[in-house]
Parts: sequence; structure tokens; C-alpha cells
Amino acid sequence: MDDFRALVEAHWVRGSKLLKQELEDCGDDEIRLVTRLAELLPSTFGNTEKGSSPLAPGVSGEIKLRVGSISKTYPGDELVEFSINSPGTAPHIALMGKNGSGKTTTGVQIANQIAMEAQIPLLFIDPKGEFVMGASPVGALSQGVSNIQAIEVGQEAIPLDFCQHLMMYS
Repeated sequence: MDDFRALVEAHWVRGSKLLKQELEDCGDDEIRLVTRLAELLPSTFGNTEKGSSPLAPGVSGEIKLRVGSISKTYPGDELVEFSINSPGTAPHIALMGKNGSGKTTTGVQIANQIAMEAQIPLLFIDPKGEFVMGASPVGALSQGVSNIQAIEVGQEAIPLDFCQHLMMYS
């Protein structure tokens, strides 16, 4: 985990140095920098048509997530939902419980729902290696979302363009 953290930190340091250099190349003019970065975007950015760039910004607005595999109250049999990205809601989710109670499974289900509903890229880090076998996602991670690129930490580098993929797991 320390090695992974060091690699991510080095990646961010390199990226910030590149941005700093870009800003200097633009004469410290922030508007020119933003314009320059926008020029680097693919021409299909924001196009949500089928077959368009996977860099589309996604769908805005409230997302209602089903909580857990059953998602019903007991007693009462009422739907349990958690709203994110809506006015007045907290931007955080905490999953707590004892070992084997379904926290990881619920987290994977929530990640899949967010990626599918919002149509956004997602980097899912699996340090224990529970969800990747070889170059393929397995278990709950392999269900529901297509176009998954699996990465094994320590075996493959996380590409700098991971946002071009719908979901990526390591």
C-alpha cells in the first residue's frame, strides 16, 4: 500500500509540474491556460450520442441509489434509496458493519449504479485483489457494467488517461 501511495503521489507531482509549465508557457495567463487545455480535448467532447467519445461529461442531477442487494425495509417492504447529487444532500456515503456483512458487495453495487446512472468514468481500487483475476473483473464487479478494463496493482500501471474508460479497476 505504501508503494502504491508513493506511485500515486509521484504521478500527481509530475502532473502538477506539467500544469505549472503549461501556465508559464502561457505567460501566467490563466485564461490562455484554460483555452490551451480546452484545445486538447477531443472534438467529440460532450457528445452523448452512441459511439461518441467516452469523455462525455456524464449526466447531471440527482441519482437515487439502491442500498444493498435487497433494498427493502423490514418490516414494511419499502424501497430503500440514498440520493446523491441533489440539493441539500451530503456528498458522502459511509458503509459500516462487521466482517462478512456485505459492505464490499454494497459498495461495488453503488459504484456500478453511479457509473451507469451518471454515465461517468470511475476508478475503483481493489487493494486486496478480490475483484480482478488476471486481466478480467470477477464477481459483483463483472456484472452490470460493460467496457471494464481490469488492472492488477503492482502488475500494470494505471494509465494516465483512465477517464477515457467507463470503469477501471485495480
